[in-house]
Amino acid sequence: MDYDDLYKVLPKDPKKWKLDDVTIWLKFIGLQDLDVNFRQNSVDGALLSTLDDNDLKEMGIAESSLKIKKLVQWIKIGFKEYSEFLKSLEKGQTFDSQKQIINQQQDENNTSNNLVVSNQFKRSSIKAAIFEDQVQSIQSFKQTVQEDNNVHEIIRSTHMKQDSSPYLSNITNGNQRILVPKEGVSIGRNPENTLVLKEDYVSRQHCKIFHKETNGSYYLQDLGSSSGTYVQLTNPTLLKEGLILHMGLGQFLISKIKIQGSKCSVFIRVLEGIMENKNLDFELTQDQTALIFGRQMSMFADDTHLSGQHAQFTYIEEGLVIEDLDSRNGTWLRLSPPHKQSEPVKLIDGRRFRLAFEQFFEFHSD
Repeated sequence: MDYDDLYKVLPKDPKKWKLDDVTIWLKFIGLQDLDVNFRQNSVDGALLSTLDDNDLKEMGIAESSLKIKKLVQWIKIGFKEYSEFLKSLEKGQTFDSQKQIINQQQDENNTSNNLVVSNQFKRSSIKAAIFEDQVQSIQSFKQTVQEDNNVHEIIRSTHMKQDSSPYLSNITNGNQRILVPKEGVSIGRNPENTLVLKEDYVSRQHCKIFHKETNGSYYLQDLGSSSGTYVQLTNPTLLKEGLILHMGLGQFLISKIKIQGSKCSVFIRVLEGIMENKNLDFELTQDQTALIFGRQMSMFADDTHLSGQHAQFTYIEEGLVIEDLDSRNGTWLRLSPPHKQSEPVKLIDGRRFRLAFEQFFEFHSD
């Protein structure tokens, strides 16, 4: 979301927008065709910030449409961040420093919500994969693959074949095939990028894919985008402090992992979505208990983008693990916080990633 450009056409708080201002905003985000829907329902800025999925559907916006996800992203996230952006301009602060002050104030006022764990959970026969190269060396990871025949279901190969022709499949755009040369691919709104995307939620320099000669692998890196680059987790994945998960409408920061013998205490900060700015915590016993996360939890019952049993947290010998439970919308890992460059993440065959909520890609090694 490019708040600098939005400021040029709508330099006032969203809650103060009139009907004509909403029209300007819809054009800015590329949804001007919905203007009649909003005008027929007299949606001004004050009302706009209160809308949810059901309201949008009642306004005649198709349930399966990606437009709903885009609108919800603005309503749940964009308007709040834009208000903070405007306040930062008034006070002469940077946008990031303003967000830091607000978060510190919220931290002082919030108490933690304890989540209930269960001794009934799915025991995966697949070993948890280390997500980032920084956690485990390439050689040790290859040895792990050799130890368990099932691991090849997670990663078909830890290196690229010399005669392979890697490419991206743009799922959002009819599986358009985009070749990935060894020179790499840059993605963003800037015309100088290899792949230029004009959507407002795409940053000028959003992310890049590059090749490492040392091991023949390709890597994905977020370049400090505002709306984020997300990778889908399809197999058990070891977690560490600082990672941000996206499930349903929520984004969840793993703020602290405290391990004491067979016990693992987990502390999570809800960055966005239902329970926003709240703290959650739970304790797991190694190989005995699990937290089944989803709409079955009363506090997240209103998040229609979550599955009933969405994902599972467990504590094994290697550490804290998350595993998607065949959820409808998937479990995703955000590569870095807003405006922060991420560490490179290896792209394996079949790995899916997305920009914000709408641009979906799948990497193919050959």
